[in-house]
Amino acid sequence: MTITSTHADNAVVLRISGRLDAITAPEFESACQQCINPESGRVVLDFEGVEYISSAGLRAILLVGKTVKSAGGALVLSGLRGTAKLVLEIGGFCTLFPVYDSAEVALESR
Repeated sequence: MTITSTHADNAVVLRISGRLDAITAPEFESACQQCINPESGRVVLDFEGVEYISSAGLRAILLVGKTVKSAGGALVLSGLRGTAKLVLEIGGFCTLFPVYDSAEVALESR
């Protein structure tokens, strides 16, 4: 798994690629925690490059969402594709967090 972060206005975009599973979830949580602060505002998780999400990955996303909310921000999801999209839909994550087609669209809509 690789994670890259970029900052734009009051937002942080985390682009994730690879697998989000029991092995990579701690790395994902740590990378997200480092980017979250009260000034972050909106945190966009771009899943365009994610091939697979396990239950451990779902848990990690929930924890990140909780942390973002506690810091006064909002977590949004973008770039959902294939199996990862299906897992997030079945898990109800698409009703918990706003979902956008791409990170760029997520940044444009406020």
